[in-house]
Amino acid sequence: MDAKLVNGEKPSLFGFIFSPQEQFQRVKENPVFAWPLFWFLLLYAIYGAALSYFSLETPEGRESLAMMGSSAKWIMPLISGITMLIAAPIILLFLTGFHRLLMMLFQGEATFRQLFSLNAHLYILMGIGGLIHIIYLSIVGVGSNYEAFPTSLAAIFPAEGTLWVFLSSIEVFAIWKLILSAMGLRVLGDISSGKAWAIALIPFVLSVLINVGVAALMSTINLDMAIS
Repeated sequence: MDAKLVNGEKPSLFGFIFSPQEQFQRVKENPVFAWPLFWFLLLYAIYGAALSYFSLETPEGRESLAMMGSSAKWIMPLISGITMLIAAPIILLFLTGFHRLLMMLFQGEATFRQLFSLNAHLYILMGIGGLIHIIYLSIVGVGSNYEAFPTSLAAIFPAEGTLWVFLSSIEVFAIWKLILSAMGLRVLGDISSGKAWAIALIPFVLSVLINVGVAALMSTINLDMAIS
């Protein structure tokens, strides 16, 4: 990609879907993040609120409504949406900082701003996946496995506990984002594909391991409580 063709042009949100390679060069030349950050936060807030609303249709959710009153049907989604608005940018900043650290270790040239712009754009893909999840729940209803993305292995293979957590991480939009992340890191950092994939994979694998570990710990705690 000739840098002169994209010099000064801003990255396009839809461009990351249809022409990602061009958008990576645009991020490198003009690392804006205001609009992608806005849409990222909006999508995640909507997803958090909607998923909380659907959770109230489960047996556990109906019990909570009976205890807290009908107002909880709107208060809980509101709280969840606000929580996502707070948590999402923190996650984005932490991931970008981790990418920046790895980039320096692998002698890449990408700046924090460039990496933040890249991640803000790519996380919109996860937001789109969340919207598909909500639309899916609206059509088929809420079942026992409602938290699983319909585009993940957890929605295909019945599982519980740590296996469910692992299968839920193998998801179409997450894999798509991972691939684009590796491609973008290679362009931004002027590094080899191998180094770019290492930078992209390390936080992904760590997040999966942490989630699986937390699930295993919670299962152990619940088992000990049940025995006692």
